[in-house]
Amino acid sequence: MTESRRTYCGLCHPRCGLRLEMENGRAVKVTGDPEHPITRGRICNRGKLMLDHVYHPDRLNTPLKRKGKRGAGKWERITWEMALDEVSEKLSSLRDKFGAETLAFTHGTKRTYHWDERRFYNLFGSPNICGANNVCMCPSQAVEFATYGGFVWGDVMRTKCVVLWGHAPSQSDPIGLYPMILAAKKNGAKLIVVDPRRIPETQKADMFLQIRPGTDVALMLGWLRVIIEEELYDRDFVANWTVGFDDLKAAAEAYTPERVAEITWLKTEQVVKSARLYATTKPAIITWGFGLDKQGVNATQAARARSILRAITGNLDVPGGEPLGWADPIGKIIGNDGLEFNEALPSEQRAKQLGADEYPFFGFPGWEKNAAANDRLPRDYMHPPVADMTSVAHARAIWDAMISGKPYPVKAAISLASNPLLSLANTRLVYEALRALELYVVAEYYLTPSAALADYVFPICSTVETTELITDWS
Repeated sequence: MTESRRTYCGLCHPRCGLRLEMENGRAVKVTGDPEHPITRGRICNRGKLMLDHVYHPDRLNTPLKRKGKRGAGKWERITWEMALDEVSEKLSSLRDKFGAETLAFTHGTKRTYHWDERRFYNLFGSPNICGANNVCMCPSQAVEFATYGGFVWGDVMRTKCVVLWGHAPSQSDPIGLYPMILAAKKNGAKLIVVDPRRIPETQKADMFLQIRPGTDVALMLGWLRVIIEEELYDRDFVANWTVGFDDLKAAAEAYTPERVAEITWLKTEQVVKSARLYATTKPAIITWGFGLDKQGVNATQAARARSILRAITGNLDVPGGEPLGWADPIGKIIGNDGLEFNEALPSEQRAKQLGADEYPFFGFPGWEKNAAANDRLPRDYMHPPVADMTSVAHARAIWDAMISGKPYPVKAAISLASNPLLSLANTRLVYEALRALELYVVAEYYLTPSAALADYVFPICSTVETTELITDWS
């Protein structure tokens, strides 16, 4: 029996539409769905390889239980009922002995959806969720909520200037964003590319700033100085909607075009000309890109400086600029922030979040302030900050607690679509920490290096094998 089924690809974020050709219950061909309202039949190589992923011989299909020493590679196949019952019993025992905070969690980047794990942890009583947040959009999420109440997406099709800063959508978003940028260029929009690499987008660029790696914040401060000194900023917006402008002016004062050129390896005239082009071509957008969120110690300040540039140039919340109106669009359906059920986690448990004393902004202290400020906005206008993306424990503090038992013992962990041995810093420390656990559970597609250290491994579904309702993702 042959039939065609409509579905979508979840191998990255946009969820492009797919059609699966089925024969006797097995998918034999994958194509783009021409009736999908956004992607209209276009798919990238990831989507084209969906069947290789679904039917890969190394896919996990049954729960596994460790036999012998941890990491020895010996496994026993067990039933779902046995696996769930045994893990549940061991988690309950560890919670009774050490408290709910003894359970930690690592997650990936939306290959699965994570409101469910946050809800579980809130109900279980543990504040210790972490993952790849620090290198994947989440610093920008937290900073933009703190700066102007929400995360913005540029109005590409109506803009007059696109700044790609550490962002190569021809490779990372070839189905959605990149065609829109090309259309904007065709309509006369200017394109500025800031990147250490000569990416394909530079061939379309009006200006290419081949910046020294890791010096993005210096260039942003240089732009701010030029914009403020030459009075290219939106005076009405700054006067009516901002605080701290004089402090900003003082902070940017030292970043002269000459100094910025020396720091960034650009030419002085490039610094000045690019700042003027961005500030005077209205409306304009600066797209979000991994390049800034992945640069480590400067990621938060880069996101902050980018937010400030958007605001003082008058590009915030205007057509063709950076619209703020991003609320859950489907009537009474509860969004991710509501599904997380953060109110279930008591304040005394939030206070135990590992690393929040040293890094409060990206933990519960910062999230609570962002949420309180966001509550003053109209609820049909902006959704509250999602805790999963803006309130996490610090990974290094979790590993230390697993090994040393301080400030309290972390004896159990769950990883969902996450491979902390490869995705998080200091592999030797992560390895030592995972080996020290009394219970380690991994839910994955394949037996990854981290899963190889687990006590139990659960198979998970790809998006063509399960259902999903997205209310807050384009």
